[in-house]
Amino acid sequence: MTILPSVASIMLMQERLRTRREAMGLSARELGRRSGVAETHVSLIERGTIVEPRTATVKALAEALECEPAWLMFDAGDPPEPPVAT
Repeated sequence: MTILPSVASIMLMQERLRTRREAMGLSARELGRRSGVAETHVSLIERGTIVEPRTATVKALAEALECEPAWLMFDAGDPPEPPVAT
């Protein structure tokens, strides 16, 4: 069975989004507030209901999560630094 690279990347993006959000101690609501992306939209991406978020959405989420959009979408480039405990 062949999996298309874009589908595999999107599935991994869901995991990276949730893992990074939780590592930063953010709820979906707080990530939404910081990024300007609706909480329901964040949840839909994390659950895989939205499989191809818009570029602007990915950029906003990446900025709020302090990571590069390419890392968030495709696991490309440098991974983000671990969040600093405050």
